[in-house]
Amino acid sequence: MISKLESLKKLDVADILGVPHLNRICGQIDNTEFSKINAKLWNNRFAESLFLNEMSLQYRIAADLVVVVHAMYATFIVLGLVLIVIGGLRGWRWVRNRTFRIVHLCMILVVVAESLVGITCPLTTYEQRLRELSGESGYQGDFIAHHVHELLFFDFPTWVFTVCYTLFGLVVVLTMWLFPPQRRKNGLNSSETSPPR
Repeated sequence: MISKLESLKKLDVADILGVPHLNRICGQIDNTEFSKINAKLWNNRFAESLFLNEMSLQYRIAADLVVVVHAMYATFIVLGLVLIVIGGLRGWRWVRNRTFRIVHLCMILVVVAESLVGITCPLTTYEQRLRELSGESGYQGDFIAHHVHELLFFDFPTWVFTVCYTLFGLVVVLTMWLFPPQRRKNGLNSSETSPPR
């Protein structure tokens, strides 16, 4: 995509702003030729403008998609914990699924590690960069993306998030002990009985 923009800029500089303009200034070309050059200049700038608007829209859509993925990540962690606790108390077998529990634990541990080390979430960084590339100043977007964004980001000091993420991670680790995941035996969940032989 950038090569198209660069080629438009090269065409603009080489063909439009080069010798023909110097010749016009010196009176060596007539008005008809100069009008053709101006038309070419306007068309190239119009094409460049359309190209940049299309790129801006693509960057905004990509940024909105990153926000949605970020929201899904956070929702999986929070809702996962709620369902693990409720399911553990109610005897739901699926909340003891080993793969689900390990993925859930790893996801919150990534968040806790980022927070403790002081790394900004890559999804946040990526979204902000895409918004910059789209030409947005501050947060803008459509209805859903805006509200998802508002749900995810709060204006508190960094240490508050670090404490919250760490406590949440400890609760997830505690659920591993309170409602331990179960291994499959012979391709079946441990809560299922094996077929008669």
